Amino acid sequence: MPIELCDVDAHAVITASLDLIQPLADRHGVSVERSGPPVTVFADRRRLQQVMLNLVANAVRFSSAGSTVRIDTESGDSGARIHVTDQGPGIPRELLARLFVPFDRLGADAGREGGAGLGLVLARRLTEAMNGTLELSSVVGVGTHVAVTLAVVHPRTGAARAARA
Repeated sequence: MPIELCDVDAHAVITASLDLIQPLADRHGVSVERSGPPVTVFADRRRLQQVMLNLVANAVRFSSAGSTVRIDTESGDSGARIHVTDQGPGIPRELLARLFVPFDRLGADAGREGGAGLGLVLARRLTEAMNGTLELSSVVGVGTHVAVTLAVVHPRTGAARAARA
């Protein structure tokens, strides 16, 4: 997949992604909220949107009705972070290592959610192709948190600061 890195308004990408995900959230009875400062990242707009769609769709699909999925942004000298946090069932510690194995659905084949087990794999690979990182943590009974870190573009200089030091 070709990657074309340029200055990208992350809030615009998040807004477009949430507009596409809202019908799914409505069907599941899940609220989606976002907060944080506007941030410009050095990324591929289309690929960042694919990452956001995968992460937010997963968060919505695996959250129960009445819960909230949050998308937060933050920016610092070491990069910009986009956080996606859900109040879903969480993932047992012993399964976390398998999350990024293609086609491994962690035994969810009999569950209510479809999918091939490629969403997180694709999201991580696209993030890494944009010189970023994707980290996931989860606590059973509490939920899951995914953080995408990308180079931030500083308004004063227009220069991208590497996401990895």
